[in-house]
Amino acid sequence: MDERENLVARRQILGAVLLAMENAPRVLQVCANASGDNDVVATALAAAFGISEFEAQIILDMQVKRFTPQNITRARSELAAVEQRIGDIDGA
Repeated sequence: MDERENLVARRQILGAVLLAMENAPRVLQVCANASGDNDVVATALAAAFGISEFEAQIILDMQVKRFTPQNITRARSELAAVEQRIGDIDGA
């Protein structure tokens, strides 16, 4: 994988993490209302938020300690840096 591919993958992960952080009550509601195993819950999250099953799995794998304002700010900053770097690579 080259740098750009790594950055695009990181952007996808950060996007899913931020989505969950910024929509924590809804994420928890979708998870609580989904009856079934992990795959069923991932499918429910994907449908509820219009994301991929991969992104839904990222959300399910998150630790609750990540849902702090400081971590949200940190994730936003990292996402902005990743997007800037992708732009730099694409513009080069």
